[in-house]
Amino acid sequence: MAGPQQIEVLGLVTQMGVMMRDQREENRQLRQDVAVMREMLDGQLSDFNRRLSLAEARGALNAAMGAAAAERPPARQAQAGGRSEERRRYRVQAASPGLAMLAEIDRSGEAGASLQVSVGHEIPGYGRVQSIGQEGSTWIVRAERGAIQ
Repeated sequence: MAGPQQIEVLGLVTQMGVMMRDQREENRQLRQDVAVMREMLDGQLSDFNRRLSLAEARGALNAAMGAAAAERPPARQAQAGGRSEERRRYRVQAASPGLAMLAEIDRSGEAGASLQVSVGHEIPGYGRVQSIGQEGSTWIVRAERGAIQ
């Protein structure tokens, strides 16, 4: 190789060395950025999980407080023939396994007062709730003296 060719080759090798050094520096910086982002994401995910747990606990507490209010004994109405309570009509407004919201249906067919029940609660005219489950797309509350859909 002639002198000018050797100088050109050495210049190219030097340029490649500089490019490799720059690439290594960029890779190091990218790894550092990924580590910072991972730490930030882990912190945000932890905060989200904490907030979700608090929201679920708040919902469960509200449901329990509503269920406690529904446990109050219903007023019984005397009727002829010695029966002690009037059978009311209900329909299931909303339900989940073990918990249901019933709407009392008045004589006109309109929904009236709501009643939140779970297994073991007393429903006027139906007795104690034995199960709350889904059959197909229909939720059914089964009690001692009948079922409500």
